[in-house]
Amino acid sequence: MASALQLASDFTNESEADKKLFLFMEIDALVRRAELAKHVDDLTFAITDFKQVVALCEEYPEGNQPTLISAIFCMGKCQSELQLLPEAKECFKRAITILKRQLPGEIDLEKEVKELIKPSIFDNESVKQTKE
Repeated sequence: MASALQLASDFTNESEADKKLFLFMEIDALVRRAELAKHVDDLTFAITDFKQVVALCEEYPEGNQPTLISAIFCMGKCQSELQLLPEAKECFKRAITILKRQLPGEIDLEKEVKELIKPSIFDNESVKQTKE
């Protein structure tokens, strides 16, 4: 299956601005789909989407570091809920390593981790009612 980025290049003049926009939209769509999968407890599917987000963010790192860190962390969170503890631990270590590399000097890891585990956009009352 072709990625949105590949399909977009067929329909645009392939300017760098267009490529960045379509990449942003593809990453955003994958993150949203992964969050939705988490919400409906399809953690395996969520992990698959987070892996795709990580791959795209690594391939196109410019401006995608926060999303990369968040996707790795969320993937670890899903893995921990599936009792895949060694994999989850690796994700958490990797997210913190990238975060430390990105931020100079001393950082407040507790604050940064709290930022990473903010509630999902699907964690609100109207969406929770659809799950019941």
